[in-house]
Amino acid sequence: MGTARRAFAAADLAEIATDLGPLSVAPGRAAPPDPDPAAVRLLGHFDGYLLGYRDRSLSVDPAHDRAVQTGGGFVMPTVIVDGRAVATWRTTGQRVSVTPFATLSAATAEGIDAEVSDVARFLDRPVRWVR
Repeated sequence: MGTARRAFAAADLAEIATDLGPLSVAPGRAAPPDPDPAAVRLLGHFDGYLLGYRDRSLSVDPAHDRAVQTGGGFVMPTVIVDGRAVATWRTTGQRVSVTPFATLSAATAEGIDAEVSDVARFLDRPVRWVR
């Protein structure tokens, strides 16, 4: 750890302000572009992001933990927005249904649309989101 601290201190870095706090960059660099307003992902059953943790509170509100992990280690397909679970989802034939934990924003709905399109591409068959 000491070696890493010395190397970081010796690096020729500039600090810039970002919406998320200060960021160290090479001199002359601009701030990185803002990330997508809502990074939405549809995770499948037993995705490693949610699997195998005793405490998922950083990614799943404890009030919704039982909706995500239904028991016996069974992890439901989950809609993740900016790293946090906001819904579960399932496919039935050519339809994707989403069970949100709260009202979904327009940006999240757009992200789900894009993810459902990607599911259709992956399955090589039509799939649509039933709202």
